[in-house]
Amino acid sequence: MNFNTRTTSFLQTDNIGIFAETDDSALWFPTNSDGLIEYRKGKFTQHIQDQPNLFYRGMTKSKELILSLGGSGTSEYLVFNTQSKNYRIIKRDQYILER
Repeated sequence: MNFNTRTTSFLQTDNIGIFAETDDSALWFPTNSDGLIEYRKGKFTQHIQDQPNLFYRGMTKSKELILSLGGSGTSEYLVFNTQSKNYRIIKRDQYILER
């Protein structure tokens, strides 16, 4: 599969870094301009549009995505629940304790 602005009209940027796959076979693409994008069963869905500058950092034991806000130097992480589609913001040192 090749996802970019030439092959996928949904995407507004080619600048997509690391992505994650959850147990339900969904692919999750944090972007630097379009928030978090989910690809499931041939359909794209955009999430977290109010936080456009996201970078994948990991996944919790409960399968929540850990995303940094604005790059590697940030002191806050966004924790996104892929089931409920809700998120919370935590301090970076909280993430270290939760792992």
